[in-house]
Amino acid sequence: MPTGSTLSPATTTPGPRSALAAGAMVLALLATGCAAEDDGATDTPGDEDTVQVEAPEDETDVEDDAEAESQETNAEETETEETEADGASDVSVETVGESPHAFVTGQAPEGPAVDVSGELIIGPGGYMALAQDGQPQVLVFDEDTEFSFRDGAPSVTTPEHGTIEVGEEVEFSGVEHPLDDIDGIPSQRLGGADQQVLFVTGD
Repeated sequence: MPTGSTLSPATTTPGPRSALAAGAMVLALLATGCAAEDDGATDTPGDEDTVQVEAPEDETDVEDDAEAESQETNAEETETEETEADGASDVSVETVGESPHAFVTGQAPEGPAVDVSGELIIGPGGYMALAQDGQPQVLVFDEDTEFSFRDGAPSVTTPEHGTIEVGEEVEFSGVEHPLDDIDGIPSQRLGGADQQVLFVTGD
């Protein structure tokens, strides 16, 4: 080799095979990137694809509602029965004496006064009554009235009439009231009595 001459580095020109290999590598990288994007994608359904499922009603809630309705119905029925019972009778009486006996009350019913006369007797059920032309009429006296059932003939004593013994004729003023509309009267024991009871007043 001559002295003083400079050698230039050799320049290598890629051949056809190298170019094809490089292109294949680039295509492979691009394909790998697309596959990764596809794998990481998440499909989000649109509004039109959304399906609303209504949750089934809880059986416990259904039972509670049915029980509440039943209690409300029972309460209404009870209230109705109490109202009907209250309206059935606003008059009550008590029995004094063992046998014979009489009825007394502290709350005589309101109504027009009537005058009745007849014989004081021990009528149906062993109660004091007034014998008239028809059926005997059961008598109810004021709760302060005095009675005698054992000493001699049974009698009743009132401020207006004094003492009246069974068998005597008497005239009473009072208010009549239906027998079946009076609490405390054993109607089953008063068979044959007038259906109008006379509440003897002090008038």
